[in-house]
Amino acid sequence: MVDTAGFLAHIRSESERFNELLADADPMAKVPTCDGWTASDLLWHLTKVQAFWITIVEQSLLTPWDAVAGAPERPSSYQELLALFGATRDRLSAGLESTPPETPAWMWFKGDQTVGYIIRRQAHEACIHRIDAESTMDETSAIDRDLADDGVDEVLRIIRATPAWAEFKSSGYTAEIRATDTDKTWSVATGRSHGTEPDDGTILDEPAFLASPPTAAAPRSASTVSGTAEQLDRWLWGRADSTGLEFSSEEAAVASVFSVVAHGVD
Repeated sequence: MVDTAGFLAHIRSESERFNELLADADPMAKVPTCDGWTASDLLWHLTKVQAFWITIVEQSLLTPWDAVAGAPERPSSYQELLALFGATRDRLSAGLESTPPETPAWMWFKGDQTVGYIIRRQAHEACIHRIDAESTMDETSAIDRDLADDGVDEVLRIIRATPAWAEFKSSGYTAEIRATDTDKTWSVATGRSHGTEPDDGTILDEPAFLASPPTAAAPRSASTVSGTAEQLDRWLWGRADSTGLEFSSEEAAVASVFSVVAHGVD
């Protein structure tokens, strides 16, 4: 299990590794794990994300609009963009480290609108985009096991879940996801999320999971996807294919899991 201090440490280390990798990149290099993105696009994306969330925290915002309005402009040169990311990275870490995790803050996830969840979310954001940066530079390094395990939980129960304001329509299929090195099993139903975002009117209609909290129980379903926490984390976030995973399953049930995973996460 990753605690707040652990998430903060991962934000620092993953962001620094991301910066180190892209400092040596060709700005126009393709990012294999993000279709259509260049190294410059990837660097700008994480810069914007980190700037947005530290603005939410610094200004104690309970709505996102001031953070959106105050977003930085994309620098004209890659070197300026690197400098802006470095400053934003340091600002994010310092601000999150100095703010109590129980502090209220706006968050799109209505189940936890505190700085604590922003900290958790940004640890995974930095980790996943570090993987993208490594793919750009044809390098690979491991994900911390506990962080990967938590990443599986987050993508199943939050990122790919149905928001509170939408409806989950089941496909009728269920499966179990098993992390073999952490002895955790998540029971998941597959389906689609349907609804209209009340804040901005966005129409949601996309594949989704409905997952239970993990247990230490061995899988009981005939439809099971098993792998290490890192293998599952990379696969569920669309940063690796299913190579190395094991499937014992009803074919249609596993196909329904693949359909949700294939939708992708930026």
